[in-house]
Amino acid sequence: MAEKTHVPTASASLVETRMKRKVIREAIIPAGEPWSAELNRGQVLRIIDIEGQQGLDFLCYNKSNPEERYSAPHSIKKAATLNLTRGHVLYSDAARAMVTIIEDTCGHNDTIAGCCSEQTNWLFYGKNESHGSCRSNFLKAMKPYGLGWRDLVPNVNFFCIVPVSPDGSIPASTFAAPPSKPGDFVDLRAEMDLIVFISNCPQMNNPCSGLAPSPIKTVIWEEVEG
Repeated sequence: MAEKTHVPTASASLVETRMKRKVIREAIIPAGEPWSAELNRGQVLRIIDIEGQQGLDFLCYNKSNPEERYSAPHSIKKAATLNLTRGHVLYSDAARAMVTIIEDTCGHNDTIAGCCSEQTNWLFYGKNESHGSCRSNFLKAMKPYGLGWRDLVPNVNFFCIVPVSPDGSIPASTFAAPPSKPGDFVDLRAEMDLIVFISNCPQMNNPCSGLAPSPIKTVIWEEVEG
């Protein structure tokens, strides 16, 4: 029998060195402001907490069919945890993967508290003065895409903690002290073509933004052969 010729294969490390990150778009989102972008499948959105202790609200929608959007129930049930972090997937209401969290240096992201609004500030805190809200930010960012009030669904709050006791109770103030440090980030890989929305939370009645809202940074990148 003829001896087989050994053909060496490239090691994983060698393959990785051939790939480089190409930055598609960068932006600074001012304190309390909205932001939106379109992501192609495979592209990565990095969200950076520049100063630390800044929570942000996140939603995503299928670009070709925005009626398909992020589903908190599906994502929580599949992950079997209320805290979505590295390795977890954000699923749509059609039970399809939308986003994979491929890196998370903070490790704390809330899935149950939703977004703030002028009305909930009155309901929970008895205050009707307006510093803006995440709901109004989402609506402003969605308008150019033909989306509105009926398209809002419960969102992910990155860099946020809502403590849940074993008996299911949560504190009256809802959010705990912000856990993120300056430079903490999450990397979100798009598993389909997406429209994504961020509200850089302006909340001043609970500590989800450290009671001093600050800017965050977004970077969209993709891997290309070097």
